Amino acid sequence: MEEAATMLGVSTETIRRLIAQKQLPAKQACRSAPWIIEHAEVEKLMPQSAGSGPRTKILDQLSLELQ
Repeated sequence: MEEAATMLGVSTETIRRLIAQKQLPAKQACRSAPWIIEHAEVEKLMPQSAGSGPRTKILDQLSLELQ
């Protein structure tokens, strides 16, 4: 969980919220066990490129496409 938070630049509470909202797939071996989060699933939430807009802790925020 801490590694995923670091990769995304968010807190562990945000990671917990993303898991609860089913936006970040994760598993537990049993209740109260640590969450198992695949690296590829975290990468899917990372910004695609530096030009994709400002990096923000609000993962649902969209950037504007100006013409």
